[in-house]
Order: sequence, then C-alpha cells, then structure tokens
Amino acid sequence: MTGQNVTGCVGGSRTITFDDISSSYHTHCDPRLNASQSLELAFAIADRLSQEKAKLHSISVFLIQNLEKKQSYFSLGSQILM
Repeated sequence: MTGQNVTGCVGGSRTITFDDISSSYHTHCDPRLNASQSLELAFAIADRLSQEKAKLHSISVFLIQNLEKKQSYFSLGSQILM
C-alpha cells in the first residue's frame, strides 16, 4: 500500500486496466495498491467480516436456544422420574 498515485495493481474505483499499468508503475518487483484501492480493499474486508460476524451470531443464537430446550427437557424428565 502506498499513498503515491501508482498503477501497480489493476482494478479499483479508478478502473486501472492492464493498459494503464505502465503510466505510473514505479517498481518492477513489488506491485502496490494506491490509496483509493487500499481504502476499497479495507472496506471490502470490513464488510466481509461484518457478514461473517452476523452469520456466527445467528448460529450462536440457534445453538443457545436448542441447548436451553434440551436443558428444560432434561429438567422435566428428572422431575417425572422423582
């Protein structure tokens, strides 16, 4: 990542294409994201993590609810046996 206006990686909101790479390519061995590409990537990662967190929360709620049901069935069964 760099704040420089590099064109080491294609894509992004500026729509850098393979034809654009040579216009501002500063290195031959280390492609870098420019500032706007870095921000886009950061937001994409944050969005993906948020989606995964929501999925995990749904799974947690489901598991807790089922565990509570099993515990109440176990309690009821214990009371009947007494």
